[in-house]
Amino acid sequence: ESVSNSRKKNAFEKLDEDEVESENKFKDYFIYMATLSVCNTVQCLVGKDENTLKYEGESPDEVALVEGAKQHGWEVIERTVTHCTVLINKTKQFKFEILQVIPFTSVRRRMSIIVKFPEDFVGGGTYLLVKGADTALY
Repeated sequence: ESVSNSRKKNAFEKLDEDEVESENKFKDYFIYMATLSVCNTVQCLVGKDENTLKYEGESPDEVALVEGAKQHGWEVIERTVTHCTVLINKTKQFKFEILQVIPFTSVRRRMSIIVKFPEDFVGGGTYLLVKGADTALY
């Protein structure tokens, strides 16, 4: 009987580890998608029919990343100097507070942004989000 209980305990411990790993992957995914959506200088413009948004950025790559995030349900719906609002899967809005932007340069080959996440987005907190050339990120 003690062997049986020992096996059950180990199975539950493994289950708990799997749950933690799954939660970490979920959080990593949300931070990754937030980086695509927020770490940029893209501006939201109202389209001709006033029901669509058009994005303009310093480079086509920036716009492509924001549009790619949108295709996966992460739509940037407002951007100002102080915040970026993202609508996820057309159901939940999150307003990210922009604390500091370190622009992309040809020397750094990356852009960084310090952002305060809302409390209801992966537990809140302040994050440094970075995107750039793969040879510049190590």
